[in-house]
Amino acid sequence: MDVVLERPAGPASLATLPTELLRAVFGTFTDGEGKVEELSSLQSVRLVCRQFNQIAAPALLSRLRVYLDQPSLDWAAAVSHSSLVASGEFALVRVLALERAEDACRRFIDGYHNTDPNDFTDERTEEVRPGLEEYEEAKDNFGVVGFAWRNLDVGPPLSPQALEYQRILRAGHAECRRRYGEQQRLVGSREFVDKLASAVARMPHASRVVFRDRVDRCPGPYEETPTQFLADNDRLFQVLASPLPWAPSLDGWAALSPRARERPETTPARILSELPIALHNAGAHLRQLGFGCFPVEYDYHLLEPRPSAAQQPTRTRPAWDELAAACQHLEAVSFGESAGLTARPVSECHLPEAAQQLVDSFFGSVLSGQRIETLTFAHIAEEPAVADLPDPEAFFPLTGALAAMKSWLPCMRVLSLVGISATQEQLERLCEALPEDQIERIVLCEVKLRPNGGPAVAEGELTPPRPPSWARILDVLREKCKVRYHPCRCRATLLQLRGGEYGDLMQSED
Repeated sequence: MDVVLERPAGPASLATLPTELLRAVFGTFTDGEGKVEELSSLQSVRLVCRQFNQIAAPALLSRLRVYLDQPSLDWAAAVSHSSLVASGEFALVRVLALERAEDACRRFIDGYHNTDPNDFTDERTEEVRPGLEEYEEAKDNFGVVGFAWRNLDVGPPLSPQALEYQRILRAGHAECRRRYGEQQRLVGSREFVDKLASAVARMPHASRVVFRDRVDRCPGPYEETPTQFLADNDRLFQVLASPLPWAPSLDGWAALSPRARERPETTPARILSELPIALHNAGAHLRQLGFGCFPVEYDYHLLEPRPSAAQQPTRTRPAWDELAAACQHLEAVSFGESAGLTARPVSECHLPEAAQQLVDSFFGSVLSGQRIETLTFAHIAEEPAVADLPDPEAFFPLTGALAAMKSWLPCMRVLSLVGISATQEQLERLCEALPEDQIERIVLCEVKLRPNGGPAVAEGELTPPRPPSWARILDVLREKCKVRYHPCRCRATLLQLRGGEYGDLMQSED
């Protein structure tokens, strides 16, 4: 948008603003997303029109994205001190990308291997489209880069180009290590959660929090062409130095660096439990909570909330009760796809007992609130990047969450469970607790019914448990939905049910 602003002869008011600008202004607010140049024009208008500033400032910020680094944390604190901007209603997105220096090589190689020379050829005419020359140049550079990095400890007589790639790798490695140390300090000292909680306490309408692990601001190999960063040294450094989502940082970690001595720890996972507690202690009431990242395969112990500063001198056990207290005002919880999950969540059918207890305690605390109306749980298991990781067909064992549901289900309006496993008893109890007078939407997709746990049979002394059955569960759902189904106020969708009578077949019903 290109708008020329001229100060009118009299005092500026909304009535004196150009029509084109007003149309762009209200269009920006309606869409929730604005182009950079449009937002820049709005900021300029605020400087010349006090009335417009008072109206527009609270609506300029629809999403406050806070990264796990010091500059972003300081910026969020500065925003909170602007009373007009902080008075608006917006979501806070915490981007908890993982900093690890060893990720640099993997990012580079992944970008190259996802480039196919056939992409530059028209299948119908076999005509070479623009870009093949760039691809060939990047392919040659890739060979030089690989040679330079394999011989990192070798100096001259390498070519000047190879030495330059070694310099870029060392610089990217140093920047990653600096950011990694900064993350460890911010998380370990609680500075990130405490300072952010203080800022949010000054934002009365910031009631939604979403955790993600993908950094949108970082350059990637696919911004323009798949090969551009291989031919641009500045972009190559930026890609190497930028953080990664949790899954690429953990899958195949041993291959990232021949000097790697230990598996990387997902330290930012601590914030998933400690930030809600800090917000609660600061006086903020969360109404919506979304999890777009979660520990992958390892590090479940990081879900344990450390006692808050006020309780540290007197207790050493995990503060699950503090997490539960912080989640009592929640009205909506989303986990997985709907929250922008980019890392593969827990994807083992049967976690070790200690890990399962931690996962159960976490979800049991988060879902213990009395006001939750909407739960969207979408566990979409991705294919593992390395062969020894668990089966991608695994289903998330939602034992702890299902055990906590009965206390708040009378408020439930929307329930969507995707990619979970549960026993017949758990699902029956869940369905029986649904409020038939207000439930509006039920979705069970890729839900696996697993056998009830129990002692093993030995020499015929114990009767083996009966196989699970969907019959009773479906009967309960039918009774719950029929009251509101005829006036079209309740809809149930069952997709790809497994276990019990369905076995491993995918069954659908709507």
